Amino acid sequence: MYRETREIRYALVGNAPLIVNKHTGELRPTGTAQPKGYYIDRYERMLKPGL
Repeated sequence: MYRETREIRYALVGNAPLIVNKHTGELRPTGTAQPKGYYIDRYERMLKPGL
């Protein structure tokens, strides 16, 4: 509806990508303030403590 009206109340919110762990099915929300690679790198570091 936003495309037709351009009214902010119809704008989509919460449209950040999710990281899906294919081994566990875990969903990890990311954000939109940084490039995608930032969130991927951060997630991968979380998987490998000590790096």
